[in-house]
Amino acid sequence: RDGEEPRLDKADYQKLWSWIGRKERAEQYKATRAAGEKPRGLKNTGKAQEKADEKKSDREGKKKDASGEKDKAAAEKDGDKDDRFDRDLEGPWSKEKAIAELTSDEKIRSGQAVYTQFSSLDDLKAFDKKLQEGKARRLPKEEYQKLWGWIGTKESAGDDYYELKAKKQYEFDQRKVELDREKAEALEKEQERAHISYWSKSWSKERTLAEMPESDRLKVGDVEYTRFNSLSELRAAVGQSSPEGAEKPTKAQSRKMGEWIAAKEVFGEDYHERQDRNRWERMQRGRAKEWTEKVQALPPERPEQWSKEWAIERMPADEMVFSNGRIYTKFSSLDMLKGLDERIAAGDVKALPVDESLMLWNWIEEKEKRGSDYHERLARSKFDSRDISEYPSNKAPKSFSRSRSDGGDDREDGGDREGGFYSRPDRGSSVEVRRKPPRQRLYEHRGRHLQEYMHYQIAQDKIRLKNLAQRIPERREEFEQQYEELRAYELEEMEQFPKVDLDDLFGWSDKSKDRDKEKNLDREDGKGEADRSRDDLDGSDDQRQKLEMNEQDQRLQQEHISQHQDIDWINLDLYASNGLDLDNLPDDDDRELDLDRGDLPYGG
Repeated sequence: RDGEEPRLDKADYQKLWSWIGRKERAEQYKATRAAGEKPRGLKNTGKAQEKADEKKSDREGKKKDASGEKDKAAAEKDGDKDDRFDRDLEGPWSKEKAIAELTSDEKIRSGQAVYTQFSSLDDLKAFDKKLQEGKARRLPKEEYQKLWGWIGTKESAGDDYYELKAKKQYEFDQRKVELDREKAEALEKEQERAHISYWSKSWSKERTLAEMPESDRLKVGDVEYTRFNSLSELRAAVGQSSPEGAEKPTKAQSRKMGEWIAAKEVFGEDYHERQDRNRWERMQRGRAKEWTEKVQALPPERPEQWSKEWAIERMPADEMVFSNGRIYTKFSSLDMLKGLDERIAAGDVKALPVDESLMLWNWIEEKEKRGSDYHERLARSKFDSRDISEYPSNKAPKSFSRSRSDGGDDREDGGDREGGFYSRPDRGSSVEVRRKPPRQRLYEHRGRHLQEYMHYQIAQDKIRLKNLAQRIPERREEFEQQYEELRAYELEEMEQFPKVDLDDLFGWSDKSKDRDKEKNLDREDGKGEADRSRDDLDGSDDQRQKLEMNEQDQRLQQEHISQHQDIDWINLDLYASNGLDLDNLPDDDDRELDLDRGDLPYGG
């Protein structure tokens, strides 16, 4: 190290220090034997060390398993730990009770004596002196460190440090148990007070004030303040504009009022009312879902007559709209639904979720088209025609899930029914048929036969307008105007389609006529080269004649359709003049058109 000798290689240096260490360990061994203690074994190297480590880990694992089984058995014997502490928390704290609750790891035993953290500093020091003099059994390393930890803490923090700490924790646990018990009782009372029928009541400020707990009421003198007080009243109470001599709130009350004032200044004076209303709506949504589950679990009950209250009671939560402290359903009036939509558009009411907004718009559109009591009539007709006692409370069998009387929009899924020109998709290759889903092939077929589909759809709309005019006589002029607009639109669209085959449209086409047309086309295609050259020379004249013939056919067809449309309204007047009840006429929306028999969708 001093540099007097040349530097050794690493191997020689390690060998030198192994000799020195061997001598030092031998001296330590002799000193340990002289003191009457068992010397520790020398460390092994290489494979021997690995085997020793494996044995040590096995022993530690067995000890852990044994201790775990002991703890489990002790827990089963003593019962629940929380229950035991609940019993011990009764009454004031005492040192004897605290020592009894200590585990064996928190105690040091030496003969008949037991030392804990609650032992006095003098007793612990006297026990340590006995250990140093060899008058007491030598302790393991962990217990000796624990003993000196207690002595050091008591010397620095005081002899009663552990007692004060345990007493404080005991009082805290006592208070926590009391608070939990009070909280559970208050929650139970709140649930009992707030258990109301979710479909019959709406949020109100008066009921909220009546049900408000005492912790949310601040009493300053003879005046009581809540979060619903106005901004000026709260400022006056805090003292920003209060007269001299008025009673001041406490510091805690001033802090709470300051929070209310800050919220009103930032979010508006009606912030707390809106917040309570939104909380009520969320709570009602949860109650509605819970009520739906309860209703579905109950056996179905069928009253003698259908009623709106009975239908709303059995209505699932996802068919309701919660807004502005109220509950809206499809049975609500049209004015009420429109009013809600207008307030949402103006920003006076919080916007609805996407699914509830779509549901609200669908209700408004259906009520405008089919009458304000459309959903009630539909539900009543279903109630009268189906025996729902055989089915769950708010579910219907698959055979009842889709019907003509449901009033749904058949423009997209109406093509699923069999029969009609639009239900037969075009035949394609087998690969194309296998790869494309049926609905995609159906839409492609409608796109290729747009003209026929447009005529059929317009005819259905005309039938709908006529039925509305019969059902609602006071709006007859409005429906007649819509009917005329639809006729004008039809004539405008027909200009884009010069010719329409009505026979094929209404299912009257004769296959023999189609075969004759194909034969005629084959004959025309079989003309000679000379005829073709002559036709090329006179092509311009032939094309002009074809255009004139197409225009004449189109004019005759428009006159024919207009005559049938005029007959529709004439027939209604004839029915009325002959004393027939227009309301009892057959409803075209509730029956299928037999196109093969020859029923006209125009009603003529």
